[in-house]
Amino acid sequence: MGGILVDILIASIIVSVSYIGYKKGLTSVLYKIIAFILSIIIVFILYKPVSNTIIENTSLDENIASTIKEVLPEELFLEGNKAEDDNSQISEGIIYLINGYIAEAVAKAEHDTVNYVSVQLSYFFIRVITIVILYIVSRILLIVLKFATNIIASLPIISTVNKSGGLIYGVLKSFIIIYAILAVLSAFSPIISSWGIISAIESSWIGKAMYNNNIILNLIIK
Repeated sequence: MGGILVDILIASIIVSVSYIGYKKGLTSVLYKIIAFILSIIIVFILYKPVSNTIIENTSLDENIASTIKEVLPEELFLEGNKAEDDNSQISEGIIYLINGYIAEAVAKAEHDTVNYVSVQLSYFFIRVITIVILYIVSRILLIVLKFATNIIASLPIISTVNKSGGLIYGVLKSFIIIYAILAVLSAFSPIISSWGIISAIESSWIGKAMYNNNIILNLIIK
């Protein structure tokens, strides 16, 4: 009886995941992954030239540097190591960054360490802001592109290919899920052998075949 339940459960996973893939279509399934990767690529390609353009053609960096001088105590710039203990409201990452800029100022024999650190911090903040804005803009553009691809995907011939691709993806994903679950059960089989799960799998048909010929487990072991 347990073996039959195992096979029914496996078949249910395959059918449900495959159906979800079919309904979503291949373009919808791949869009999230591709959109994220493209957004990251766009950000890393553009953030330096865009931030440099902002720094060179606006007074934003000067305004930020001025604000930094007013907000942060001068001792923080001059005694970076001590500041880590005395300024708990400032993150360790920023403390580390400030200490690095202080070291640069000393190495370059800068006369005004406070000004140098403030300017470098302003550049850093502008780059961070640029990265966030570029990521948001790229995602918006990709959403617009998605609407365009959805219109194209709704065409009869392309729609059939899209649905078929989604179905194939769903089938493959369902098998990966099942193999992953069985691989975990196999790894913990010495501990859970008394639970009856392994014996139920061994008495099934589909479950036994996949359990004893687990592709994921074979890749890990070999």
